[in-house]
Amino acid sequence: MTNQNQQVAPIEPSDEVSTASEASSIMAVIARVASDPNVNVEKIERLAALYERIKAAEAKTAYMAALSAMQPDLPVIERKGKITIRAKVDGERTGAIQQATPYALWEDINEAISPVLKTHGFALSFRTGTAIDGKLTVTGILSHRGGHQEETTLSLD
Repeated sequence: MTNQNQQVAPIEPSDEVSTASEASSIMAVIARVASDPNVNVEKIERLAALYERIKAAEAKTAYMAALSAMQPDLPVIERKGKITIRAKVDGERTGAIQQATPYALWEDINEAISPVLKTHGFALSFRTGTAIDGKLTVTGILSHRGGHQEETTLSLD
C-alpha cells in the first residue's frame, strides 16, 4: 500500500494502449502457433508466459494510474481514539498518565475511505496470521479492478 503522502507519477493513457495492443498481438500469435500440430509445446508455454507478463504489466499500469488519481481524494481522518498508558502503582496501571496517543478509529477510517476506494476501482481487505516469533500479523491488501494488488504486513505486539 502506498502512504498517503507518497506521490505516484501519473501514467499516460498511450502507455496503456500500447501495452494492450502488445497483449492482443501475443494472443494472436499464440492462437496461430497453437493451431499448428507441429509446434513445440514449450514454445506455446513460453508465449503464454509472455502473455501473462504483459497482462500483469497492464494490470499494474492501471493500478498505478488509479492510485495516482485517487490520492488527492483521500481524506484526512480525525483521531477520535486515544491509548492512555498510566504508571504502575502496586503492580497495577492506576498511577499518573505517562503517555496518551491519539489514533483514528477503524470505523471512521472505513467510512471515510470506502467511497473513494470504490470510485477509483479499489477494494481493501485484510488477512491475519502469526509471525515466526509468535506475534500477530495483519496484512492489508489493496486490490484494483484491473487485477493488480499490493500488500503490506504489520506485526503487532
